[in-house]
Amino acid sequence: MNFVLIDLVSQRDAVRAFLDGVDVAARVEWLRSWGELHTITERPPFPASFVFESRLGLRAGFFFDEAGDFVLLTSKIVKFLTKLSGSGGVKLLERSVLCLE
Repeated sequence: MNFVLIDLVSQRDAVRAFLDGVDVAARVEWLRSWGELHTITERPPFPASFVFESRLGLRAGFFFDEAGDFVLLTSKIVKFLTKLSGSGGVKLLERSVLCLE
């Protein structure tokens, strides 16, 4: 089955279905094959976060949860985290999300 990734946010359900059963390392490599993937360094208690930019320039911030599923960072989270900035862990997520703007 061929799958063309254009926008991780709008295609998230299809991407999840397509990559079902694939480990996180393989998911990361697959995403790299469809665009640029930038890693934001892990800072406990938050997991490593990523910013994916498709070949069309569409960006999405995300991290993997304990089950290996994508957790997308949306603009609503940006506003929430901006209001909470002040604690070290929140700054990490704020920084990764702000890359989307």
